[in-house]
Amino acid sequence: MYKFFALLLLLLLFSSAHAKFYQYTDAEGNVYFTDSPPVNADIKEREIKGGKPRTDSIEKLHSEREARVKAKEESAKAAVVSEQEAKNQEIRDKNCEIAKQRLRFYDENTGRRIREQNAEGEYTYKTPEEIANNTTAAKELVDEWCNPPKSIQATAQPEATTDP
Repeated sequence: MYKFFALLLLLLLFSSAHAKFYQYTDAEGNVYFTDSPPVNADIKEREIKGGKPRTDSIEKLHSEREARVKAKEESAKAAVVSEQEAKNQEIRDKNCEIAKQRLRFYDENTGRRIREQNAEGEYTYKTPEEIANNTTAAKELVDEWCNPPKSIQATAQPEATTDP
């Protein structure tokens, strides 16, 4: 096997740009390569194509591969971003529901006394100012969690134009 490769290498090194050579096998099964075929042997004609390597096709292959790798990376990043956006939206939806429940509680108990339990387990009543502040805070939380963020609103709504 090593003889085959050594002979092939020599043929490649000392051949012209388009050299023809012949391959044949003797009675013992040995394979030979030569540039002048024997007279009574079963020969196969081979051709060696030499010359400059085609660097343009290699560069094209490299650039195509880089483009595929970049597209794959961008696709993976987009999948991660969309997955993160879905998680963020799920969190916003949960927080919106909690904020609505809190606001509903204060709206349903308008004019009533509201009590809460402190760390020692004792109940204390909220003052009307505390109730008003908590209601305002609940409305702000509903606005914050139930409405899309400012950046999303800005991209979703086109700018208003005024005609002269």
